[in-house]
Amino acid sequence: MNKGILRSKGEWLYFIGSDDTLFDNDVLNDVFIQLSNQEVNVIYGNVLMMQSGLINDGEFNFEKIQTNLICHQAIFYQKKVFEILGGYSIRYKVYADADFNLKWFFSERISNRFFNRIIAKYSETGYSSVQKDDFFFDELPEKLVKLGTNKLNLSKLKEQATYAAINNKRNKKYLQFVYFKAIYIYCRVADAAKRKYYLLLKLL
Repeated sequence: MNKGILRSKGEWLYFIGSDDTLFDNDVLNDVFIQLSNQEVNVIYGNVLMMQSGLINDGEFNFEKIQTNLICHQAIFYQKKVFEILGGYSIRYKVYADADFNLKWFFSERISNRFFNRIIAKYSETGYSSVQKDDFFFDELPEKLVKLGTNKLNLSKLKEQATYAAINNKRNKKYLQFVYFKAIYIYCRVADAAKRKYYLLLKLL
């Protein structure tokens, strides 16, 4: 995708998997109308999960994005977003898009809007649905703290650390390490009042 970004000539970029499709023939026109009516760097909508029939996943906020991921098939990016934040990290073999989406979502330099429309049909049998990305989930708690200082719900952060530990079949000591590492990073940058609150949480 990074190579495609460098070669692209247009103002807006969209990425879709080989086993995914746009929801209908009017998607691009409807998105264009939305972009014409507002100044925004990223616009995202919903996707229809082909196998389950579920719609994923509505409008996101700082709390929701800690435990849910925005499908890249639902997102249109202004090219300058990549010029500001850089490209996709090649460190993550499966979740490079999720890593990038966290960057723009928490960035004060990037504006985003939710468009309540189904953008694409998403196949749940693709590579990213069946493969794990240990590096991404191992580093996610720390990443969330660094990106979302003063915007995070720490109970959700703890849930994410738990998920990382279970997903990667780590033991309880690893879970505690991930969680307390995230707390430590937060306390280094948080204001004094919040620092006291989060230090108390360490005792729970």
